[in-house]
Amino acid sequence: MRAETPSEVLFDFLKCDLQINNREAARILISDKPMGSKPAPRFRITEKTFLSRRVVHVVPGTDKIDPEMFADFSQSVQNLTAAAKVGGDSGPAAANARQQAITAHALERMATSLEHWELDGSILRNIFDRIAVMPGLKQSDRRLLEFLALTVCGCLADPNAAASKVKDFAITQLAQTFGTLETTEVVQAQDTNHKVNEPPAKLGLLRLAKDGSALPPIYPLSLDPEGTVLGSFAHDRNAITNVGPDVSRRHLRVAFSNGTWLASGLHSTNGTVLVTRSGATTVIEKPRSLRSAGDEGKQIPIHDGDLLKLGSSTDFLVLKISSNVRALA
Repeated sequence: MRAETPSEVLFDFLKCDLQINNREAARILISDKPMGSKPAPRFRITEKTFLSRRVVHVVPGTDKIDPEMFADFSQSVQNLTAAAKVGGDSGPAAANARQQAITAHALERMATSLEHWELDGSILRNIFDRIAVMPGLKQSDRRLLEFLALTVCGCLADPNAAASKVKDFAITQLAQTFGTLETTEVVQAQDTNHKVNEPPAKLGLLRLAKDGSALPPIYPLSLDPEGTVLGSFAHDRNAITNVGPDVSRRHLRVAFSNGTWLASGLHSTNGTVLVTRSGATTVIEKPRSLRSAGDEGKQIPIHDGDLLKLGSSTDFLVLKISSNVRALA
């Protein structure tokens, strides 16, 4: 039995948790505009084969997903919210708490489904983390943004598209930014020189929890010229998106050049610090609030046993790995 697809997660969530059946959900989500010489796809939702194969049970990587088939998500999600039955006769606070709980459960199901189909579930989790810390937002608007992210992922099987739609909606409909919040805790460090005596082996990054425990998997660093980008919504090839809420969309790059692994900042909001195995610290990039016009981007060598601290939320341990490793769980 195959794993559930993103579209199956979405429509099961709509049917079981929000009491919206598949046909009604499709009527809201599918466009009523003709596609070239073809009739509007909404007129086909009465066809069981179309509804099943093109809408509800779409397999990423196998079935063709056409974004033009869907109506404007910013409007359709509001229509779905109006049609949803959540909370029963309970008050607004209880209804919001229930909706938050079922949405959080749907998030994990959707992220797991994306990862099974070799898509990046971390980006969806990062969207939810970013929504949770947006200042001055009503709880109903947070739920709406979360619902939008789930809906786009379910329809398009594309977490990057979900990040883009949520950002656009936050700006245009809620007058909110979707940028990285500056942290009040800033890691200060002194610049140090780190000489390289020999070409390093292949390296990987292992995220650490606040208590220092490991959070697998180990992410191998790419030997490609563009290297590896770390960020909350990075969609570069070989990107690492398993990061905390104060990490920027594209925060840090690590690349191999002339026998050395080099880390460089990407104009992040909260900066990056390197802590060597011996305990010496080097600022790779200052937080934006502390940067001046004269601060230039630096490429800092990293080695086995070093620690990369992105903002105040995310630590990665640099590890030597075997050359044939793709990912270590």
